[in-house]
Amino acid sequence: MLAHSNFTSLAIACSSIVCGLTLNCDAQSLATVQEARVCVTAADHNRPASFPGLGDFVGWPGGVERLPQGDLVLVHSAGYWHSSFAQPRQIEPKLRERWLRDGWPLDFAAPTGGRSMFCRSLDAGKTWSAPQTLHDHRLDDGPHAIFTCRDGTVLCFLGVQASWYGYPTAPAA
Repeated sequence: MLAHSNFTSLAIACSSIVCGLTLNCDAQSLATVQEARVCVTAADHNRPASFPGLGDFVGWPGGVERLPQGDLVLVHSAGYWHSSFAQPRQIEPKLRERWLRDGWPLDFAAPTGGRSMFCRSLDAGKTWSAPQTLHDHRLDDGPHAIFTCRDGTVLCFLGVQASWYGYPTAPAA
């Protein structure tokens, strides 16, 4: 997907979304990983504006894409945990007990769970916008991929997490 761009890496480090960029593809001017690493957003850096369900999880990058006019877009999720279940939640009782023992915040107030967000750069990745909501499904959602079609249409594929977990079939509502 990014074969023709200047990206050298995309990773999560210390709950921060980082995007490695080289601003010049000339082999003699390639940046080192340390020089290329840019923190775009995190719980403690360029944090999303508060919303019901936002805790200290800003992560799960869904990709970086160069838009037809040249801007860069990074899509990611934000919520209270790596699976930010919406309310009401139904977690299988034994699994719930184990997760609570492990410190999962299963009682966090999150009417729609986590949400899909994006940051935009107008200057080849030197600076980035504050995170903005891309989509807020009634259940927890997060972006999995972003892609630009030949006609310039930008597609972002989202995953949605049900608010029940650990049951062999969906529990009655």
